[in-house]
Amino acid sequence: MKLSKDDYELIHYEYSVLLKSVEYLEESFIQCKNIQIINFDELNSQDKINIEALTSRFARTSDIFLKKFLKLLAAIEFLEYQSLRDLIHIAEKKNWIESADIWIKIRQLRNTIAHEYTINDRKEIFQLTINFSPYIINDSRQLENYIKQYHY
Repeated sequence: MKLSKDDYELIHYEYSVLLKSVEYLEESFIQCKNIQIINFDELNSQDKINIEALTSRFARTSDIFLKKFLKLLAAIEFLEYQSLRDLIHIAEKKNWIESADIWIKIRQLRNTIAHEYTINDRKEIFQLTINFSPYIINDSRQLENYIKQYHY
């Protein structure tokens, strides 16, 4: 597929934005992965700040990955889909992501973080964020192979 110079530059710009967000997510993930929560209120203030940064970066990076970068790749490749769930399944078939099921769960967690976050959910949200962050990090970096393979 022959890309215009504008499309080529846009893909590389948006991918650099994604990778910068992934870098921040990974930094937070490393800071938080060994935190053990028994009672959230008993954590020290730095751990609470780190956990809040992790969940925020998780939500932001998953948005950039799905709603910006995958949508851009789909548009450039003239792929049609009705919903974000459809795009996620297409992405799995194109080997842009490891698992559609995992990314649907990532999207659900992102929505919980953004819209329904309650005090009682903090421990579970933290654990799910720790569990799913590596998928965002790995799938984002794996896209570089696809970009190079198709000369984007």
